[in-house]
Amino acid sequence: MIITDKIFNMNSLRSLIGFCSLLLGTCLQSCSNDTPQQVSAPAMVTKDSVLTKVPDEFIDLLFADQSIDQIDKIASAKTIGNKSVWTDFVGATQLASQHKNDGAIATFKAIADNKENEPRVRLWAWNGLRELGVTPPHAEVLGLILEVPQQGSTEFLAIYADNSARYINYTGMVVVWQEQQQKMDSLIKVSLADARQIVDKQALTKGRVKSRTGSVRFSFLTTDGLLQAEKEISLLNDPKDPFTRIFAGGAQMLGIMVNKAQQAGKK
Repeated sequence: MIITDKIFNMNSLRSLIGFCSLLLGTCLQSCSNDTPQQVSAPAMVTKDSVLTKVPDEFIDLLFADQSIDQIDKIASAKTIGNKSVWTDFVGATQLASQHKNDGAIATFKAIADNKENEPRVRLWAWNGLRELGVTPPHAEVLGLILEVPQQGSTEFLAIYADNSARYINYTGMVVVWQEQQQKMDSLIKVSLADARQIVDKQALTKGRVKSRTGSVRFSFLTTDGLLQAEKEISLLNDPKDPFTRIFAGGAQMLGIMVNKAQQAGKK
């Protein structure tokens, strides 16, 4: 299942290209030599007023770290009367509010175990399970988010285990990637493998920190909760470091997404 997010953007792609250049200029040389492949379907880009800003609620949904009460509001807003994963979510949250934990756990577990569900849907289900005292046997990494300082603001690149991606530019532009493409799929797979290596072997901060420090922030979206780490951009230059490889991979992904955004903008 795919969650359809509202897409915001600016009238120009210049800032998007500028951020891609920032990443390319600080990642490994081998990254900049890798030319992104062309793809057949356009990235999802729309035009809006230059005054458009991306709401915090949209950004928060990238992280899929909402509580049971917040999940209930999300699911209720998406329920339109037909049987769907969202009606299951509402049923589970209502059972939890009535302290009928066994039923809530069974429903959340069914959602979490269904690999056809979007990664964020599975993460929300695990949030509900953990609140009810159920922990996963191991921390499965279902998503990864890079936050990069830019022009006094922050930009976001989010990738998920279903090979989807979202990029938020500091100006308010959003690009949503929801297609299958060999190069992009491979980059996401490799980055998530590096993320698993980090989660398994390194000490990370539990939960999401929203305050800014000027460093690149890495958020690992796992079935055992959200984990974070920060690195200075100037230090992301060691090819043996999985953080550097993730950062370099992000530059290549942005190259592909920028290329598609440019193509769509010309139509």
